Amino acid sequence: MKRVLSFLLIQICFATLIIAQTMLFKPISATINDSQGSYTSEQFDCPNMLVNDNNTTVDIAIAGDKITLYPNQYNKDTYMSVVQQGNTEVKAVAYRSSSANKIYLVVITTRKGNKTVTINFKP
Repeated sequence: MKRVLSFLLIQICFATLIIAQTMLFKPISATINDSQGSYTSEQFDCPNMLVNDNNTTVDIAIAGDKITLYPNQYNKDTYMSVVQQGNTEVKAVAYRSSSANKIYLVVITTRKGNKTVTINFKP
């Protein structure tokens, strides 16, 4: 009985650690660049993002899509993924604070031709 209780306690603690790594990030600004110039706004409609920090990779989930970001070979505090479909490219970058060791910013950039939309997310 004591072993069963110990096992259950370990499982609960492990599950708590996994849940604690998942954070809600909110969109804070969006920038649109096109042939007419650049426009940045803090008032726009965009869903929140869930960020799961695995320490070696970062998983983001937004609008039903999940993307895994991998460490940049030149900067281990930066995680990135680039997905291309047709002539549309989506680039996701997560930045880790070297002092706090936490993800503090995720930037999603969508590029189609010479038009880009960049959205910044913070916890």
